[in-house]
Order: sequence, then C-alpha cells, then structure tokens
Amino acid sequence: MDIAIEQKPGAVSLSNVTVIRGGFYIPFIYGQDYFEINGDPIYEVR
Repeated sequence: MDIAIEQKPGAVSLSNVTVIRGGFYIPFIYGQDYFEINGDPIYEVR
C-alpha cells in the first residue's frame, strides 16, 4: 500500500480502497502471488 500512496505526490492515505489478490501455482515447480491496490488519494491540507 505504501507504493500506491507514494505514486501520488502529497498523498497521505487512500480512501475507497479495493484490494485484488491473484496468482497461479504449478504444483512442486513454481507459483506466484500478487496484490493490486486501487483507491482515491487523500491529501494533507496545510
């Protein structure tokens, strides 16, 4: 999630967050998992 927030300069958090988990697995050979995080950035007001 830190990477998702850091992609928007000045953002401090995310709202309306969706987390998608995916991946695949070949038994005894190889597997891979990933997470995709989307949301609306929240900016700090000064």
